[in-house]
Amino acid sequence: LHTHTAREIKFSTQRTSLLVSKPQSQVAMSLADALCAQSWATLGQNECYLTHNIGASSCKEVMSERIASLLEAYLEAACRKRANDRSGKNHHHHATTSPHTSSNHGEKSLLSIQVKNQLRQYVKRIASMYRSVHYHSFEHASHVSLAANKLMLCIHEGHRDSVTDRQTSCRQNPDDSSRNSNKPNGLLPLSTDPMLHFAMVFSGLIHDVDHYGVPNAVLVKEEHPLALKYENISVAERNSIDIAFEVLKEPAFDALRKAMFPKDCKRCSSSSSNSAYKEFYDVVNELVLCTDIASRERQDCCRRRFLESFEQSAGARTSCSSNATADTVDLLQDIMTENENQKMKNRCFPLRAMRLNQNKCMQRWRKQNRHCPPKEDASCRSRRMSVMEQMIQTADVAHCMQSWDVFLKWNARLFNELMFTFYAGRSFDPRTNWFEGQIGFFNGYIIPLAERLEQCGVFGDNSGMFLELARENKFRWELEGPAFCDKLTAEAERNFDVASNRPESANVTPKYAPATCCGSGDTAR
Repeated sequence: LHTHTAREIKFSTQRTSLLVSKPQSQVAMSLADALCAQSWATLGQNECYLTHNIGASSCKEVMSERIASLLEAYLEAACRKRANDRSGKNHHHHATTSPHTSSNHGEKSLLSIQVKNQLRQYVKRIASMYRSVHYHSFEHASHVSLAANKLMLCIHEGHRDSVTDRQTSCRQNPDDSSRNSNKPNGLLPLSTDPMLHFAMVFSGLIHDVDHYGVPNAVLVKEEHPLALKYENISVAERNSIDIAFEVLKEPAFDALRKAMFPKDCKRCSSSSSNSAYKEFYDVVNELVLCTDIASRERQDCCRRRFLESFEQSAGARTSCSSNATADTVDLLQDIMTENENQKMKNRCFPLRAMRLNQNKCMQRWRKQNRHCPPKEDASCRSRRMSVMEQMIQTADVAHCMQSWDVFLKWNARLFNELMFTFYAGRSFDPRTNWFEGQIGFFNGYIIPLAERLEQCGVFGDNSGMFLELARENKFRWELEGPAFCDKLTAEAERNFDVASNRPESANVTPKYAPATCCGSGDTAR
């Protein structure tokens, strides 16, 4: 870890720029700040920040409050951004400056107490629907949510670094027109739109709710009712999505939904008042589905989208700016009415007069639409979605790209979960090739994923951090993995009664058992 200590120190001391308004509760805001200031490599270990202990916890109340504090902060930021857009504040500077200033601390919260209470009740409700399994528990969901939050903060820091670099390059080389050629198109909202940040943390919260602790292949083989319902495709993931949004639609969360998807939001068209909800659902649906790493079709789709977005020619990458120019021309033509065009033809205005008329139309359009976001083509949206897919996949296996202790912790929990299902007669014996399997997983999934994070170029100075940590963990696993596997096997044989195929200290969960709450203790034991 010494190779990037300085980088981590810089990264861990940064606060999110999207927390633009202090929540009513001082504790909630300081907790959100503390969580955002954690270092990526040690996320999940025991850390203290001011008055908050933000280290790993298996207490459901603690984990729920942490996730709720982040969601509250970003929902508050989204509401304030909508208000600023309507009033015209911070519109011209949001792309290059940080809106997180001390002046915002004294502003009144735009979220009512009812909304905040319903948000916390929703998080607790989702937490209660996670099953008592070793790996795919609510503690895993908490870790994924915090990791997704950190990755979004990395995007913001990368954007700030790129802006600083371009400003420096512009001062040193004012005639260099190529200084913006490598800037990713369509990715700016990732660092400026709080609702996308909210969607990432929300996806981490719900992505494994009601998980049975067995792979999808087992549910399909057993002809589980869920497998039949979802036609054997991403069974656990689609079940989690349906549960999360069915709960969100309940009357008990009406105020929360209105805060998340206001009808007067400019992103909602007049013909469809729930377009904000649909957009949010589509993003979360894509993010959760791509965590099904056992689905070859889904992973091929994610890789294909990435290749199309980030391995195109330089000319193709500028399509967004070209299309934006074409859209401007179309809008200008729409603004000029038929009567104006006819008058211009009849009076035979000279070319100069026509240009002046067009300039006035353009000024009027800019004034009327100064708060509206620019149009995006499909390639820009695809690039943004591709980056978010890489991030949620990274958050889902974040322990493989974090510190060695965090990696071992979650590696052992996954092993124990598979051993649990093996002794229940539902899955394979993980002891046969656990050491070799982890090396294959690093080579075939983790390292290529870390390379894609670096290739997309949105993380600034932190771009190479994930690949470095992944390689370090793989290197240590090759050295220390055999001894660790022997330890895992010995512990498993002590904790499970092989003769009766049942654990000594726990009951095997029935195949179709209803969801149960995870206890506050360590679920790996």
